[in-house]
Amino acid sequence: QHVQVMVLKSQWQAVKQMEKDNAHKIINFNFTPGTLVLVKNSCFHKGLTNKTKPRYLGPMVVIRCTKGGLYILGELDGTLSKLRFAAFHLMPYL
Repeated sequence: QHVQVMVLKSQWQAVKQMEKDNAHKIINFNFTPGTLVLVKNSCFHKGLTNKTKPRYLGPMVVIRCTKGGLYILGELDGTLSKLRFAAFHLMPYL
């Protein structure tokens, strides 16, 4: 019992330290419906032949966010995407 408490305490300390060290990297975007976003091109691989290919697709419009945290997006012309996108694949369109 005592060992388990010590392990959990050290794990929480490690989590707090990681959040503190990476505070400038951790960005939590909560996209509201109607927001313009760019979608990361997941089939883009780094290399010499792909230097000129687009890294992001879009802009696209956020339609809604599902219970699981995935975003339903649509094109600017109103067509809905069949795919659902995780938050880490999205960037705000400036």
